[in-house]
Amino acid sequence: MTTFYDPRYQTWNGWASLICEQYAAQSLGNPPDEKLWAVWADSIKGIDLFAKNGIPGPELYDNWQDWAAQFSAIME
Repeated sequence: MTTFYDPRYQTWNGWASLICEQYAAQSLGNPPDEKLWAVWADSIKGIDLFAKNGIPGPELYDNWQDWAAQFSAIME
């Protein structure tokens, strides 16, 4: 079972760090600054585990919270 981290109650650094820790086996690296969230999100969607689950690209979202909420809902 996967832990759900609700991005509505997190900062970018807090949420992304938790995701990096939770999926350490995927070698996500350190999350970038918030202004580069879409670059990081785009790289994540290409990782096999996330691609198989249909993680969407960041281009569909106006902000990291909306993308992160979808990421979390899919990976829950």
